[in-house]
Amino acid sequence: MKRAVLFAVLAASLAVAAVWAQGERFVPGTKKTQAKGHSGLVYVSVYFTSMRMVSIIVTSHTESTPSANMVFNRMIPAMLDSQTYHVDTVAGATATSEALRLAVQQAMTQARRY
Repeated sequence: MKRAVLFAVLAASLAVAAVWAQGERFVPGTKKTQAKGHSGLVYVSVYFTSMRMVSIIVTSHTESTPSANMVFNRMIPAMLDSQTYHVDTVAGATATSEALRLAVQQAMTQARRY
């Protein structure tokens, strides 16, 4: 009987600790940032809930359209899936890729709950 009660208390404690550890990661809302790409600034708007990055929208840029579209179409879904800006860059569009990564990194830093 004592073992069953001890096990129940331990299980409940672990469940509470797991929920607490997964607490709010971000201040909910939209963060707008920018970073320098190959041809100019890349402006992004990143929306966060308290637990995750929900959307990344490139609001403006002066990059070459074919290269920029390739970067944005590949990297944004990867960032949202992995919940990080640490994703592979697109070959041949390194400066645009790095601008997107930096802008999203800045947004995540601004939104992060410490």
